[in-house]
Amino acid sequence: MEYPKITIVTPVFNQVNYIERTINSVVSQKYPNLEYIIIDGGSTDGTLEIIKKFGSKITKVISEPDQGMYYALEKGLKNCSGEIIAWLNADDLYHYNSFFIVAEIFQRYTEIEFLMGQPTTFDENDRCIYVGELRSWSKYDFYIDETNWVIQQESTFWRRSLWERSGEYLNKDYKLAADCELWTRFLIDCNAKLYMTNALIGGFRKRENQLSSNRELYDNEVKNIYNNAIKSKIDIKILGKIAFYKKYLIKIPVLRFIFPWNENYSKLFNYPPIIKYDFKQKKFLTNYSKHNQRNL
Repeated sequence: MEYPKITIVTPVFNQVNYIERTINSVVSQKYPNLEYIIIDGGSTDGTLEIIKKFGSKITKVISEPDQGMYYALEKGLKNCSGEIIAWLNADDLYHYNSFFIVAEIFQRYTEIEFLMGQPTTFDENDRCIYVGELRSWSKYDFYIDETNWVIQQESTFWRRSLWERSGEYLNKDYKLAADCELWTRFLIDCNAKLYMTNALIGGFRKRENQLSSNRELYDNEVKNIYNNAIKSKIDIKILGKIAFYKKYLIKIPVLRFIFPWNENYSKLFNYPPIIKYDFKQKKFLTNYSKHNQRNL
């Protein structure tokens, strides 16, 4: 296959304890068409010295004072040239060979613009300690009080065309949840579908004293995003149907699995198919053969 160019952007400021492992998780993929951009906010703890050790394995390094992570990230995204784009924060990790999975899926399915792998969590020793639920995701899920489930940025990739349609910016009014605001623009303004795959792509590192541990601030920002970006644009008829399903299906979850309730539920939320690996055909497919999954 021809490998589409993948751009990864890492914003960093004083992460000397983690940055080397993060960079290694990118460059050790040995993906043949990779653009890797690191935006350093003027680190003073040895971070920049570690970055320089990787030399030409990193496509571009910009080191200068900035106003925070999302300012740095936007700077990196505006300097990228990849067909497929993602970002990885300076303490998180990609799973081995995940770029090849992403490339295969985007190449096979040209209609896919927005992709997320199964959510995972690493600990401070790089161990994958948690694999989250694999579920479909739609913009309408915001209306059944499932906003506590968020799109995992570390395992999310998107096409450049979607980034361009979204306006090519991050809303820097948000200190923790600008990624969530970007996803809502993808889903609502650009009418994109989020495809899920059961493959392990990237993971969030859970550690002490991290900015994202301020859950109250994050939740308040997310609530504000939902109120401002989504509720003003949702179809009233869809809201009425969702209210009906919320009354019966959400309060009585077993009904979700009873035909035709489950089928109608999925159609209402307009879920795209989940992409899974078919062992017989040795490919990631949207129409994978379920009987070939019995060895999982």
